Parts: sequence; C-alpha cells; structure tokens
Amino acid sequence: MRRGAIWPRRGVLAAGLPLSLGGAGLGLLEHCSVLIELGRAASDVPYLASVLLGAGAVAEFGTAEQRQKWALAAGRGSVVLTAALAEEDGDDPRVPSARAERADGQWVLSGVKTAVDAAPEADLFLVPCASPDGVLVFLVAPTDAGVRVEPQRLTDFASAGRLVLSGVTLGDDRVLAGNGQGAEVADWLVARATVGLCAVQSGVIERALELTAEYAKSRVAFGRPIGSFQAVTQRLADAYVDVEAVRLTM
Repeated sequence: MRRGAIWPRRGVLAAGLPLSLGGAGLGLLEHCSVLIELGRAASDVPYLASVLLGAGAVAEFGTAEQRQKWALAAGRGSVVLTAALAEEDGDDPRVPSARAERADGQWVLSGVKTAVDAAPEADLFLVPCASPDGVLVFLVAPTDAGVRVEPQRLTDFASAGRLVLSGVTLGDDRVLAGNGQGAEVADWLVARATVGLCAVQSGVIERALELTAEYAKSRVAFGRPIGSFQAVTQRLADAYVDVEAVRLTM
C-alpha cells in the first residue's frame, strides 16, 4: 500500500485473505487487532476501507477473475481498493440513492458518494447502487468514463474524496456477486465497516487515556502531581471504565 510500503513485506495486507489468494485466512477479530493498533497511532493508512472492506469483499463474493485481479493485488500492496459507502443524502449502503439502470445490455451508473476513504489514491471503488434488480455493488475504476474523484479535506486530515458518477457504463463483469446477492454484499460491508470503525475508535481512546494518565503523573501543581488530586483521579477512573466499556462493546 502506497502509504505503508512495509506492510506487504510483513504480510499484514494479505492476512485476512483466503489461503487460495496467498493470505493467512484470518478473520474479523484479527482484522480488529490491526485496526486497534492503527487507532492507537491515529494512522491514516486506509486498512479498513481497502483491506477489510475492499479486498475482503472481493475475496468473499467476487468471481475467480475479480479475485485474482483485485483481491490478490490488494494483498500484495500493489493496488488500493476502497468501499464507497456514504452519500450526501444518506449513509446506509443498503438503501443507496446512487442508481444503476439497464441500457443496451450494459449498466449505466449515476450518483455521488462522499467522504470516500483513500479516494484520491484508489485504483478501484466498491459502489453500492439501487437497480431494477435490487441493490448491486459495482467495481468502478477511476479511469472509467464518467467517473470524477474530487479530493475532500476531513476534520482528521485523512485522505478522502467525493466520487461522482455521471453516466458510467459498465458490463456485467463489473458487478460484485450476481444471482441477487447484492443486498448480501451490502449487509456484509455495513457489518464489517461498523465493527472495524469501532475497533479504530477503541484504539484511539485507549491511547488517549494512557497519554492523559501519563500527563497527570508528570504535571505538577501546588507541589504535587495533578494525578494525586482526588477530582483528577475520579475523572481518570471514570474514563477507564468508559474505555473498557467501548472495548467490550466492540
């Protein structure tokens, strides 16, 4: 991955892929262990969007060709996949406002996805769209005609962007999972995105509490570390309980 070149050599990117794709076949709990550490470091490496959601979904639902072309390459760190889930008028991929209509044997996509993680660097987007056949998830490349990626600046300064689809024409080979499985793919993405984001946030607040406790031991007021004051100790204890509650809930 371009923002973490050492990761492919450590096998981190492919760890969640099946053995048939050169991965270790590890599951969601192992992904969460990685995401917690990313949260602790406040890293902007797009592991959640690209590895867990992007490569994971292609490995789970893709055709043999899609798996070899995209999931395998993502596991090697040579391409960046990302899931485009949120929209400007909603953030539930299971009821997308982006549309896919059938015309002359092709799919024609239109709509806007916003705050797409790693959009400026992405080589492939997983895009849920509403269609006459129900929800379908498409594999959209930034080089496809009618695709525009507009960089966005988020409050955490992570790389993100708006994905604008204007009459993007794709064949059936760009649909991820056929036979009416589009809704299943969308459910899979939502469930793992939710758990993965909770894991990241768990790491963030866990490290924040550690830093606060270290500061309370070193900051001196009235000749004593502020951590020795009862009011500060009580607040730290409450924060510890909250952090443990978030971890257990995740």
